[in-house]
Amino acid sequence: MVVGDSISHGREGDWTWRYRIWEWFRDQELLVQFVGPYKGTNHIPPYPPRLITEDPPAWPPLRTDGGYAAGVDPLFLANSDHFAGSGRQVYQVKDLIAEQVAAHQPDICLVELGFNDLGWRVSGPRALLADMKHLIHEARSAKPDLKFAVANVPHRTDLPGQEDLPGKTDFYNHLLAAAIPTWSTPLSPIAFVRFCENYSSYDGLHPNALGEYQLAQSFSRTLHTSFSSAATPSSPTPQNPSPRAPLPAPENFTALSSPRGATHLVTGLRRFWV
Repeated sequence: MVVGDSISHGREGDWTWRYRIWEWFRDQELLVQFVGPYKGTNHIPPYPPRLITEDPPAWPPLRTDGGYAAGVDPLFLANSDHFAGSGRQVYQVKDLIAEQVAAHQPDICLVELGFNDLGWRVSGPRALLADMKHLIHEARSAKPDLKFAVANVPHRTDLPGQEDLPGKTDFYNHLLAAAIPTWSTPLSPIAFVRFCENYSSYDGLHPNALGEYQLAQSFSRTLHTSFSSAATPSSPTPQNPSPRAPLPAPENFTALSSPRGATHLVTGLRRFWV
């Protein structure tokens, strides 16, 4: 069961690293069933710009019905279950994990969480470490022999007013690497995933097409070395991990004045330049 935030959830039109590690399992001829309460990516419907007289919109509810890139193997769509939600924090998931483990009975949890705790000042490094330990404890309460692969936190590009974030991230990653061997037990082993060290993004945080391969590779290496998998680690990423999506020139284009702005949804498109 993949347990994560938006990095693992993905936005509509993404391939996601979950798909890339699914490909690795398939190529290694390993029969793996992904489990969890969700199946899709984060679907963000288009909203017209609000008028100056309108109140700011409420934080949108979690959407998990978004689609994937057009080229994903249809077999993945029947095996894409997960427990990753955009915006999720360890602080939240620690109180949700036991229910999901009890319901879905995973053999191993691939955990990618922590940025939202540090980045949005929910928790400092030591409090985040305590929450991660609590998450492990709660998951084990539902399945004592559960295995874990827990990733460290990536560095984000600079955020105004968050000049201390790189130092906090490094400190937490150091604490996590030191703590995981002490949390691990013979019945319920935990492995440390080095995710931060090799990672590419499209916006300073979320994985681009290359980053999806890199993150899948980080987890596959850990599964290979720490859980006696007979499979070989994920191969190096292709030079062109995701060809450009076709984007034909628009036809019958008309521009009209409107106080509501313009909205149009193109799957996988992040923004427009006009």
